[in-house]
Parts: sequence; C-alpha cells; structure tokens
Amino acid sequence: HCIWLFWCSLAFLQLSSWLTFIVRIFEIAPSATSLFEFVIHNKEGGGVAEETFRNKRFQIHARRVIGTVDLAVDLLEQNDLETLIPALQSLGTK
Repeated sequence: HCIWLFWCSLAFLQLSSWLTFIVRIFEIAPSATSLFEFVIHNKEGGGVAEETFRNKRFQIHARRVIGTVDLAVDLLEQNDLETLIPALQSLGTK
C-alpha cells in the first residue's frame, strides 16, 4: 500500500521531473548507461551529456520506463503476481 501511495503522489509530475528521476538512476548506476546506445557521454569523461536527455529515443524510453513502473505498481496493488512476475522477468531479456 505504501508503494502505491508513493507512486500516486508522483503521478502528476511533468515529464521533465520523470527525466530527472531516470537521470538519477544513471548517476547511481553509471554502468547502466552502457545498456543504451542512445546515451552520449561527456567528452571530459564521466557522466551523461545533456544531449542525451533531449534525444527523442531517450524520451521515448523514459516514457516506457514510467509506464512499466506504473503497471508494476498497479499489479502489486491488485496482488496480481501471476501477471507481474513474468512482465518484470521479460524486461531483463529486452
């Protein structure tokens, strides 16, 4: 229930806020950037270049991540693990 309440409190944020959320993921786990060919690294080394966040592919991906988290929270709320677990497992294979 706490996860659902937290997620609902975030639901009204602008896309820019969601992009900030995803940027934070890259800050926490810099190696994750290697999984995405659209990520542009700073020329100085270290960190993700600002151009990445204006890239259409990045923005589309960000919207998909948000949609997936939204679905996962809904399924958790419904206690529908039969649907949730395979959906999350399939993310790791994409």
